[in-house]
Amino acid sequence: MLQGAYANNAGMGACLNCSIGKYGNQTGQKEESSCIFCKPGTSNSYSGLTSCVECAAGRYSRGQKCYRGVRFE
Repeated sequence: MLQGAYANNAGMGACLNCSIGKYGNQTGQKEESSCIFCKPGTSNSYSGLTSCVECAAGRYSRGQKCYRGVRFE
C-alpha cells in the first residue's frame, strides 16, 4: 500500500486515494476516515497526497484551496 491512499476491502486491485483536502501519511490505511484533514492555514488541491502545504502569507484555507484575504466566520 502507498501513503496517501487506503484499501477498504481485502484483495482490492488498487488503493483509493485520500480525497482533496485530506492526506495520508502512513501505509496500510484501511478506511477513508484514516485520511487526515488539512489543518487551518494549509491545503492540498489533489487527491492521494501525503501532506498539505502552507498557504502564502495573507491567505487562509478551507482544506482544499488557499484564498486571498481575511477569513470571516
